[in-house]
Amino acid sequence: MAVLVALAARHGVRFNNLFTITNAPIGRCRKHLESTGAYERYLALLATSFNPDAARSIMCRPLVSVDWKGFLYNCDFNQAVGLPITGKSGNAIKIDDLKVAACTGAPLFLAQHCYCCTAGEGSSCTGALA
Repeated sequence: MAVLVALAARHGVRFNNLFTITNAPIGRCRKHLESTGAYERYLALLATSFNPDAARSIMCRPLVSVDWKGFLYNCDFNQAVGLPITGKSGNAIKIDDLKVAACTGAPLFLAQHCYCCTAGEGSSCTGALA
């Protein structure tokens, strides 16, 4: 919140509909957390901040991400780390397979970074500033 106050005071910047995204412990963020010894602590903070109300509306439930090759992902974070949706055969699903996958069901792929979207008020496309 201090950043928002500073932006308003110093530059006249005000937000009337702000979406926030949690720093996912992947990529550069993960490397920074590991280099400072804070990775495990950050994962624990996300996990202990779990909010079942936020979990009900996370983006991986109604949406998919599609990469330039047509592979499908539960979310942008999974796309960033290369964890595609897979079918019952274990093969990655492409957009051409979407109709079949929707009919047969494909489980959500979950990993530790998934706590980002379920912590506090949530993150991703449905988050809010708490």
